[in-house]
Amino acid sequence: MESANTINFLNLSITRKPTHLNIGIFCKPTSTDTTINFLSNHPLEHKMAAYRYLTHRLYTLPLCKEQQDKEWQHITHMAYSNYPPNHPVPTQMQNTTAQCPAQGPHPHLHNPPSSTRNTKWTTFTYTSPQIRKITNLFKHTNVRVAYKCTNTMSHLSKSTTKTICTSSPYDRSGIYELTCITCHRSYVGQTSRSLRPL
Repeated sequence: MESANTINFLNLSITRKPTHLNIGIFCKPTSTDTTINFLSNHPLEHKMAAYRYLTHRLYTLPLCKEQQDKEWQHITHMAYSNYPPNHPVPTQMQNTTAQCPAQGPHPHLHNPPSSTRNTKWTTFTYTSPQIRKITNLFKHTNVRVAYKCTNTMSHLSKSTTKTICTSSPYDRSGIYELTCITCHRSYVGQTSRSLRPL
């Protein structure tokens, strides 16, 4: 329902003005500023994914200057909240934009896409940063590298004991609990997908 001429729809906040509609970005009350921790064993591409998505959304939505500035402050606050001051993620974000987002279009959105006609992809399991010594061998070839991690929900929730049930509980959706082996805190969530790895 509309409240104070504003209605929230998906991730948008739409405000009705006398002559036009104002578009803003809506964050659910349950949303947090947490992204992949900088100490986590993930490649930098995975850690930057959230910021690439948020920055792309910032430049593609028809936001006014005030809304652009507000969202950019939220993105930078999120980066500095999750990473130390000298970590490359906040620095790369600053280098990517170079100026306030409201002052001009995103430079990467206007670059012509590179030709991918002969490009082939291969997957490497990211076990440590040392894996890049191997993947760098493909840098000057037409083979692109995508990383995958083993510390995913499906792997963490996999049972360590055998079960005699004919149907595995990981074939079903439902409520799950994950316990951190470091701090021993638990997280309870719900999913509609199977927990079995593909």
